[in-house]
Amino acid sequence: MRLKYLLLLPLLLLFMFQANVFAQESKQTVLVYPTSLTINSISNDSIDNVIRYTNKFDIPVSIDLTIEPITEPLGKNRDIIKEWISLSESNFTVEANSFKDITITINVPQKAEVGPYFFKVLADIRAINPPSSRNTIYIGNKLTTSITLRITGKLLEDASIENITVPSLFGAKDKIDLTIINRSNVTIVPNGVVTLRNTLNKLDIPIKVSAETIAPQSSSTISVKLPEELLWGKYNVDVQLQYGLTHKSMDASASFYNLPIGSIAISMLSGSILFTILYFAIRHHDRVKRALYDLSHEN
Repeated sequence: MRLKYLLLLPLLLLFMFQANVFAQESKQTVLVYPTSLTINSISNDSIDNVIRYTNKFDIPVSIDLTIEPITEPLGKNRDIIKEWISLSESNFTVEANSFKDITITINVPQKAEVGPYFFKVLADIRAINPPSSRNTIYIGNKLTTSITLRITGKLLEDASIENITVPSLFGAKDKIDLTIINRSNVTIVPNGVVTLRNTLNKLDIPIKVSAETIAPQSSSTISVKLPEELLWGKYNVDVQLQYGLTHKSMDASASFYNLPIGSIAISMLSGSILFTILYFAIRHHDRVKRALYDLSHEN
C-alpha cells in the first residue's frame, strides 16, 4: 500500500508545480478591454471610444497598434475605413503593473455608404529588456479588439444612364456601351434588358444586362454584347434597367445602322464594270456591227 502512495507522490508534486506555473502565467500577462465593440453612427459624424491596455507584467511593454479591415460576409473589403480612423497613439509603452487608455476616433464622411463596416485594432506587444523567465511566454502575442461600425441614415438612390455608345456606320458591330453614374449613398447593381428593334421587319432582339457593383458617387461603363449576325437595316435601341432596394428604373434610347459596307462596295464595283462594258458596247455599236459584217464577207 505504501508503495502505491509513493508512486503517486511524484505525480502530485508535478501537478502542484504546473498549477503554480499556471497561476504565475495567468497573473503576468497583458489584457485589452474591450475585446469587441459595436458603434452606431450616421453620415458626417465623429465618434470617440477608449481601448484600455493593462500590463500585469513586472516589466514595461511596448505596444504597436494597427487597423485591419475585415472582409464582410458579402465579400466586400472596405479598406476606405482606414482613412476615417485615427488613434491618440499608435506606438506607446505601458509601465509594469499599469495601464494605458488609447482613444480611437472615427470620422464618418458625409458621403459614407450606409451599412455595416468591420475592422480590428491589433496590438503587437513586445517586452522591454525582458528577463530570462518562463513568465514572459505571452509577450509577442497580438491582442485584438473587433469593432463593428453601423452607419445608418436616409437611403438615397439616384442613378442614371449618362451616355450610350452605339456602333458607327463604318465601325464594328459587336457591342453597345452604357455609361452609368451612381449618385446614391449605397452600392447599386443595375440589371435589365436592352432591346434592339429592326425598323424594316419590326423584329425585336432582347439582350439581358447584369452589371457589376457600382460604388456610391462613381461611374461605370457596361458593355452589352450584340448578336454576331444582325440583319441589314436601322436598329432602335431601348434600354430599361432597374437598381437599388426600391427597384428604381433608368431608361435610355438610341439608334444605329447595320449596313454590310464590304458587300455594298463589291456590288458597286461590279455594277461600275458592267456599266462601263455596256456603255462602250452601245457607243460603238455601228463600228462593231460593220466589223462583224466585214469579217463575215471576207471570203
